[in-house]
Amino acid sequence: MNSPATALFGKQHLIEQLLGFLDSKQTAPVLVIGGPAGVGRSTAMAALGAAARANGVTTLVVRMRESDRSRPHRGVMRVDDALSEVAADPAQQDAEQRTVTRTATRLADSLLGLGPAFVLIDDAQWVDGHSRAALTTVARRLVGSPAKLVLSLRTPRPAELPACTQEDALVHAVRLPPLDRAESRVLLGQVLGARLTPRLADRLHELGGGLPGALIAAARGYQRAGAVRVSDHHAYLVHEHLPPQVDLQDPVLADVRRLPPHTRAVALGMAVLAPLGEAATGLLAGSLDRPEQEVRQALDELTALGLLTVGPDRRFRSPLLAEVLPAKLGPYARRRLASAAVRAVWQGAARSADPFYLPEQLAISAGMVDPERTGAELLTHAEQVVLIDHARVVPWLRAAAELPLGRQEQVRSLRLLTVTSLYDGQWQRAAESAERLLAEHADLLTADHVQCLQLMYVTALLALRDFGTLDNLIAGDWGQLSGGPAQRIVSSACALSMLDRFRQAHELLESTRSTWQGAEGFTSVLGEMFADQAARLLGLGGPLSTVLDRTARLLAPVEELNRQAVAAAYARTSLTINDLSSARAAMSRLALPEQALNEVDLAVLRFLAGHWDEALAISQLAIVRGTPTGNPLGHTGMYRAMARIHLARGSLSEARSIIAKARAEQQVADHLLSSVDADVELLLTNVPQADRLLREGLAVASRRGVLAGTDDLLLGLAQLRSLPGALPEDRDLVACTGRVATAVDTRAAWLNHLLTRALVLADPDSAASALALARASGQPFELANTIFRLAGAGFVTAKLVHEGYALYGQLRALLSRARTRHLMRELNIPVPDRRAATAENEYLLATLVTDGLSNRTVAAVLHTSERSVESRLSRLFKHTGYRSRVELATAMLAGQFELQL
Repeated sequence: MNSPATALFGKQHLIEQLLGFLDSKQTAPVLVIGGPAGVGRSTAMAALGAAARANGVTTLVVRMRESDRSRPHRGVMRVDDALSEVAADPAQQDAEQRTVTRTATRLADSLLGLGPAFVLIDDAQWVDGHSRAALTTVARRLVGSPAKLVLSLRTPRPAELPACTQEDALVHAVRLPPLDRAESRVLLGQVLGARLTPRLADRLHELGGGLPGALIAAARGYQRAGAVRVSDHHAYLVHEHLPPQVDLQDPVLADVRRLPPHTRAVALGMAVLAPLGEAATGLLAGSLDRPEQEVRQALDELTALGLLTVGPDRRFRSPLLAEVLPAKLGPYARRRLASAAVRAVWQGAARSADPFYLPEQLAISAGMVDPERTGAELLTHAEQVVLIDHARVVPWLRAAAELPLGRQEQVRSLRLLTVTSLYDGQWQRAAESAERLLAEHADLLTADHVQCLQLMYVTALLALRDFGTLDNLIAGDWGQLSGGPAQRIVSSACALSMLDRFRQAHELLESTRSTWQGAEGFTSVLGEMFADQAARLLGLGGPLSTVLDRTARLLAPVEELNRQAVAAAYARTSLTINDLSSARAAMSRLALPEQALNEVDLAVLRFLAGHWDEALAISQLAIVRGTPTGNPLGHTGMYRAMARIHLARGSLSEARSIIAKARAEQQVADHLLSSVDADVELLLTNVPQADRLLREGLAVASRRGVLAGTDDLLLGLAQLRSLPGALPEDRDLVACTGRVATAVDTRAAWLNHLLTRALVLADPDSAASALALARASGQPFELANTIFRLAGAGFVTAKLVHEGYALYGQLRALLSRARTRHLMRELNIPVPDRRAATAENEYLLATLVTDGLSNRTVAAVLHTSERSVESRLSRLFKHTGYRSRVELATAMLAGQFELQL
């Protein structure tokens, strides 16, 4: 029998097996397809029916309803009605005359007369008792015949199994498995029309338990809640703590919808109280004003229906139900349940293993229990959690703000709200909270609080592009906002740095050092930090180890949140100028854990460390949330990292678009983007344009007095010297990179100087030193690029070229791999694994097509002819079944065409 044409996620092979079973006369006459609601039983039945009809098998479809269970003979009558449409039945009788035996015999005879025939009975758990007996009789008559009964049966409901399924000789039972993670991701990609990030895919799979119906409901529910956003054909989970919004009429909630009112109330209550374990039953009875025994009976019914687990700690089998059902409660009922939970925990009568359960119920109870204690505990919980999960505490803070707090508690609440608003990219809310604190509550703020709030205010203004207010602050016009001279100097230096005016920031801090250096508390630490950052970018800083030792001593008495912010700033500067080892040194010396980095800085770190897929996912999530705009230096580093990844993987237009977006949003240290722009032009063989872009980047850096990162641009010019079409070199590139490396004194700058020496002076010692330095960096892309550059100049062995080629492979840098294969052919170095190379070439071609490049441009990028590209495309279309560039691009964007190795 042929395979079914119907697409069935993760079950195509199973459907083929079932068809083979049904096609045999030697198998049992009844096939039972079981599984929980939402697993795809009806879809499987439809696939079986379509395949059977396509193979000439008479197929009858019967769909049972819940109301049929209480109507005698209704099931067998439905089968009889379906059969009458395909078989003559001269012995028609009134319903009252259809005895079980006579009807069953007649049905069996009719089926046997049809030859190969399948009767598909969907939702057979609703078959009434009389009809079960009739179907058992039919099944016995069909033994050894080509006619079969196929029943879809929802489990776990053992009491509802048709009688015939109790006889092993008559039945072959199959339980449909849930989707695995990969299958879930494919299904969800089609539902959302985008590729899912790993975090979103895992969360939806966890909520849906691999059941297609639940997965779809969860995905659409997250969209309705605003927790999922789609950008650039990728879907991101932007609010992890928002529950999906699933309508009560959704099929996934059908069991809950059908419950009697009292039992439904118990189910909804358990969605709130279940985390309290055995105590939940008594609390629920009290909240509903029902006898506890009555509540226990309702819980037993929910367990029998398969909604709750068995045991004293009853929980919902479906995580999705546990997430969505609390929202089906009315506001008062929800607050009452939350209040009951809070009282029980406070009194020691119940406890939850979830550390966030109590503050979440406190926030929902909205002061129904001891408002003063509720507000104090909410703030305490928020202060404990804000560093590790800032998004979670936002509703706690909002709830606390509605309570009758004293001024001191109001200040605590507003400070935390300012911090979380900055983390979440809620710039207006952050600016308003900070401004309110500085203007109205200065008498309750410490000097450190004032300083931090000023910096947060400046950050929010920058993200809001309120340059007028920033200029006023820099000029000394702080209006009614609190703060002394030292604090305002440091905050002005922060504003200047964020506006890419590092030279002015450095001059301001150095000229006023006597004012801020001895200032109280955190201010002097921040002054040193901004001075160090500016000095490092300007090429005026001292040895990093000395700076970090001094900073560690200064940070010793500083509170954790502020200490981490300073440590992250030192790491950020190194990450932005491509120096992973220096960033890790800063994080280690200043005790900054990796998880304390914000998304922007973490994305750059992941890029440099070679975890590119993760770097892209983090970057896109940050962009969707809007967080990069509050971190201008990191913003440039993150966008450059994204562009580098897309370029190395063959998405030239996407790389250009990313650089254009970065420049449109802000221009802090944007000379660092020029080398990526130039590399795009170089790949398109537009050497003069690449030369122009590199020189423009150097001119921008020179006007701003910035040296960091110019070594990369100078190395780019050195690479152009040997290419056709290069402009005459009018500067001593070796001397220039030497001066930059000496002034900036970073590993990346010294590497670029050594590479420039090797390329310009053909110096093998510089080549060897460059290779050793790159190998020690812990940056796989940098090492692979170093090998590629030196190989082109004839400095490295075939073994090293293969090493660089393998590193590109680990990064899925397919365009870099293709360029390396081209270089291998020029150097007569064998290309390893031709089969993998062929697959990569196909996928790279598809990537370039999806990127919108013409055949002529693709030919230039791949160093081949336009005719060769046309031939490759024809083979690709024939191999994949896609008929046009549009179809191929659509499949690529939807994630349906993957690299096969």
